[in-house]
Amino acid sequence: MTSNRLIMWMCLVSMIASVVMADTNLTSGSSSFDKAANDLFSSAAGIKWAPGLIAGISLVGGLVVAFMGYKLFRPVMFICGFSVGAVLGYLVAERIFQNQSYVTTAAWIAFFVIGFALGSLVINIWQCGVFLVGAAAGVLLACEINTSIGYKIYPSNPTTSLIILVIALGIICGALALWLERPALIVATSFFGAVAAVWGLGYFAGKYPSSKDLESWRTQAADGTYSFSLPSAWWYYLIGTIILFVISLFVQLNKTAFGIVHSNPRQQ
Repeated sequence: MTSNRLIMWMCLVSMIASVVMADTNLTSGSSSFDKAANDLFSSAAGIKWAPGLIAGISLVGGLVVAFMGYKLFRPVMFICGFSVGAVLGYLVAERIFQNQSYVTTAAWIAFFVIGFALGSLVINIWQCGVFLVGAAAGVLLACEINTSIGYKIYPSNPTTSLIILVIALGIICGALALWLERPALIVATSFFGAVAAVWGLGYFAGKYPSSKDLESWRTQAADGTYSFSLPSAWWYYLIGTIILFVISLFVQLNKTAFGIVHSNPRQQ
């Protein structure tokens, strides 16, 4: 039991570390969390085919995860572990080599090396992989909620509400995945895949809003209060995400995941 708790806390520390590294200054006018993600994507924009490739992988991979995530759970564990490790590696390398001319190259090397390392680790440590899959879905849920309504928690700085939601929902969803396993993982993979697929589609369709746009949608009244005017495109994409999530959840429960029960191979 002690080792299981240690593994869970290692996963938790990795997730929180990526959030903290991404945003060390919550009082700044812009979101460092979003800036880090945008810098990662923008650096790939220098290679003309890279953003489209990333979006294409997100679209196709998202659909596979949404409809077959639990059936293909071990590959999904790797994907989630890779995602957390890759972003964390990129952010750490970017800070370490920020004054060097090769900072972008170093950051991308760390992106793949740390990503593959953590991805390989979690598929061999069941509790860690289960927690990360649930936590990854929680983080995406936090982003969706913050862009839709969560920004109202701290309208003067939407990043603060994003960090609170990311940490809270990441921990809660990760813990639920450890506790409930099969049903929670089916829900988590359906949601994770739906968000990824709609984001990929949004890249090609254009005008996919994100939390980084919140400040541009914000206006301040004379009395100091803030109001936000979210574009209609956001609600269309959100509705599309929900519809895809519901459909894929139904398919998993009744088709692709029906009768399948994954468990810790070391306990078999």
